[in-house]
Amino acid sequence: RTKVLDVNVGESAAENELHNRLRDELWWRAREWLEEATSRLPDDEMLAQDLCAPRFWHTSSGKRQVEPKDQFKKRLKRSSDRGDAFCNTFYVKPKPRIARKVHDPFASQGGGSFFGS
Repeated sequence: RTKVLDVNVGESAAENELHNRLRDELWWRAREWLEEATSRLPDDEMLAQDLCAPRFWHTSSGKRQVEPKDQFKKRLKRSSDRGDAFCNTFYVKPKPRIARKVHDPFASQGGGSFFGS
């Protein structure tokens, strides 16, 4: 049984000190995985073209950014659907935030003014 997740690549990146958007982060994760000696891809020429098409750079704030899809789509002469799907496999759903109770030392004293009265 496979669980399918909706991935909005336009969202802020989880590692937002390194990437602007989730799309940039996922493509970068895929790049790092592919650079490992043990990584292997299926023999799929279109996937290989998709993954080699985008260019990367660092923004003025030092964040990693992948070239906008419409720009490298022009070079490919088609959409990079296989590459996008591959990169989306590196998505990790964030854990839900747990609301934490803040300890209020004055709560047991019946409230009142912050400065007392």
